[in-house]
Amino acid sequence: MSSNFNHSAGRLEREALMDQQIFEQQPISKVEEISSRSIAGELLLGCTIVNQGGEEIGEIEDVLIDISSGRVTHVLLSAGDWLNSTTEAVAWQKFCFDPTGRCFVLTDEERSAQ
Repeated sequence: MSSNFNHSAGRLEREALMDQQIFEQQPISKVEEISSRSIAGELLLGCTIVNQGGEEIGEIEDVLIDISSGRVTHVLLSAGDWLNSTTEAVAWQKFCFDPTGRCFVLTDEERSAQ
């Protein structure tokens, strides 16, 4: 019985290691799948947001979708560290995707959610 337990524990450890490796590779592959025409919403989550000077200002925490049109209206921009984090809704039109930097650029520094 203990032999089967050790074998099962070893298999579970290998599966956990494989899951961790897949998870660690996920952000890179997510960003690589972004196209200029469409993207799955979950692939946006965690993408870096920079200002026009290229300085990182936060990341995409979530997206807000207009129910009637099905279009993204706002991005929830998460900025700061875990002690001083802020989240604000910024209009989707204020962003453009930079494929060379693999990030979103906030093109209008005025962040009001209008």
